[in-house]
Amino acid sequence: MSVSAHKPLQQQNDTCYQINNTWIYNSATQVVTREGQETKLRAKTAEVLNLLILSQGNVVTAQYFFDHVWSGKYVGENVLKQSIKELRNCFADDTKTLIYTITKQGYKLSAHICQYQEEAYSPNPADSEEQATDVLAVDKKIAPESAKPHSNQGLIPFHRQSPFPGKLNVCKSRRIAWLLVAILIYALFLLYSKFSQLQLQHQHQSLRLKSLSAEKLFFQDTVFRYYNTPQNNKTLLKSVLDKSRIQIAEFSGPATTKQGMQQALYELYYLGGYYQEARVLIGRIEQHTEQVYGKRSIEYIETKFTTIDTLLKLHRRQEAYDVARHTLELTQNYHPDNKLLLAKAHLFTGRGYLYCMEPFCVRRESMNDGEQHTRLALALYREELPADAIEIADARYLLNWFLLDGEEKVTLVQDAICIYQEKLGRLHEKTAAAMEELGRILIFFHQDWQRGEQYLLDSYQIRSKLFPKNHPKMAATHGNLGEHYLMIGQYPKAIEHLQTALEVSKLINGEGNDSHLEYMMFLARARLYNQETQAAKTIVAKAFDIIETHKITPALLIVRALEVTRLRVEQALGNNILSRDELESNIASATGSYRASASVLKHEYQTRLLGGYPDAENHDYLMDLRQMLDNINPKSRYLYRSDIHFLKKRALGQCDRLGSEFCRQIEMEFQLASITMPPGL
Repeated sequence: MSVSAHKPLQQQNDTCYQINNTWIYNSATQVVTREGQETKLRAKTAEVLNLLILSQGNVVTAQYFFDHVWSGKYVGENVLKQSIKELRNCFADDTKTLIYTITKQGYKLSAHICQYQEEAYSPNPADSEEQATDVLAVDKKIAPESAKPHSNQGLIPFHRQSPFPGKLNVCKSRRIAWLLVAILIYALFLLYSKFSQLQLQHQHQSLRLKSLSAEKLFFQDTVFRYYNTPQNNKTLLKSVLDKSRIQIAEFSGPATTKQGMQQALYELYYLGGYYQEARVLIGRIEQHTEQVYGKRSIEYIETKFTTIDTLLKLHRRQEAYDVARHTLELTQNYHPDNKLLLAKAHLFTGRGYLYCMEPFCVRRESMNDGEQHTRLALALYREELPADAIEIADARYLLNWFLLDGEEKVTLVQDAICIYQEKLGRLHEKTAAAMEELGRILIFFHQDWQRGEQYLLDSYQIRSKLFPKNHPKMAATHGNLGEHYLMIGQYPKAIEHLQTALEVSKLINGEGNDSHLEYMMFLARARLYNQETQAAKTIVAKAFDIIETHKITPALLIVRALEVTRLRVEQALGNNILSRDELESNIASATGSYRASASVLKHEYQTRLLGGYPDAENHDYLMDLRQMLDNINPKSRYLYRSDIHFLKKRALGQCDRLGSEFCRQIEMEFQLASITMPPGL
């Protein structure tokens, strides 16, 4: 079943299918099971399988998949092919006989499929026979006695009223007595139920205290061993943590103690930036919590929040988005009166919407939904907590990301910084993150380059004291500084920070992710604008090679930004490999969501057309240039002042060939745009 990005997750009944008498597929949990081995499918891959099952024996076209799985949004063929590949891997379909590829048509599922149900509990046949025998025996005993009145009826000529009316009062008294007994039994049952509930709560609290105690001891022991080794560096920390993981695996004590140890190790992996290992541990903790406390418990829901945070650190945005919505549904269904828990669920759902990007979410809708969830979280926190609570600061900080009013954003983040500094101190990651965000707001929304840069540097100094050089937070910090220096035209500084960001990013998360590709795009532009065109070409080519090699689907904005950078590099090198028809076709198709990025891409094709074919219409070029300049605002991701400076210089470079009137019109367009430029440009 296709679920749109802006609708709440609906409850659904478990529907299981047995495929070729080998695999069991649960469409609700999106899990495929074979001989006890479970494989969790991605949400979109599961929806592809659902359509194949529903259309069994019939060809499902690619367009049908796009319409029903991706809600009609434009995605490339590779996205569908990736889902088909995952299904074939799951079903060991190396010969492609289970899922056929019908050339130029689509795909067909060729398998024996039937609905599968787990065997429901049924009474023991022997018990049933015994019960039946007892009933027959009772009937036999009753039958003679009941027959006597019937046989005597023929001997009584008329009905005689009983001379003892007191018998009626006796019957009423007996009925009242039985009613009182029933009420007493019901009251005792309620008391016992309440006592059992309190006893269970006490048991859960006791288990939680034991787990926390084990967590504290294990945490202290691991940190002590780390700081008492000759060199406490990040590599050594990883070695200590890995040995501790083996220690936990071999631990045979109480399960609660083991979970506490796992929780401590998770926090150490998380703080060290080893998010992949942290994800494995939180998965085990989640399973144990479900077994001990139940899937509807507060403890299980709290573990889900930790899972969402870890997934976001791993850039697994769609999975985090799905888990966040499911967790909110659990909270709303089973803890509607727990306002603090409900506020936290809305807050994490807001984060899920914020990070869900194209092609998985319609960006405008996801931002609107995310803002609503965050405002709900803030309202609930304000009802339950004091004004300077950290949770309120978290909600204000998150809310800023959904807004476009620069003044309101500054107010929200400044308030959050005040709370963080008062409650957590200056040397805390939340303080550093809020300072970094305030700096970016001042730069993007107010063009206050100097104050914004100072906040970025303050954040960098705090994180340098909190984290080692090759921590994920340091990669993000270098990336943001590199983007800032690229924007204001300080290209050597931009190159230095972006190279560091790429090195750390590759070391921690590898190359196949959006953040790494974004840093490469920034670096390619910095090289190009710094007159290092050949180096820029190499970087762009490598970025597209990474996308192809890793078979990933980056965010649409990043793909467009890379394509724009490649076109600028080729134009600078004098390479025009596109024909006139191809250029005109690309100009016509440069539309869709993200108007600003579409107008930039269109301008690049117009520039290529005008440069290669002098008889091309100048008017269209000027109109598209005006449209692009009109779109420069804080929402225009990847359209910076340095880009405008480069484009203006490139356009004026064609004045000699296209005439002084053309040159005057270009100058006029840039003047009318009234774009505030940094001092260095």
